[in-house]
Amino acid sequence: MAARNLEKMASIDAQLRLLAPGKVSKDDKLIEYDALLLDRFLDIL
Repeated sequence: MAARNLEKMASIDAQLRLLAPGKVSKDDKLIEYDALLLDRFLDIL
């Protein structure tokens, strides 16, 4: 079960990276991750 949740979170992370490639810093960490996640959530609604 935990592996499934981890896989799902990795998938969401990959989707966010595709949506906002300019928001990824040099060390490959998403900048303003929580804001992007909220925007995506509101888009779905």
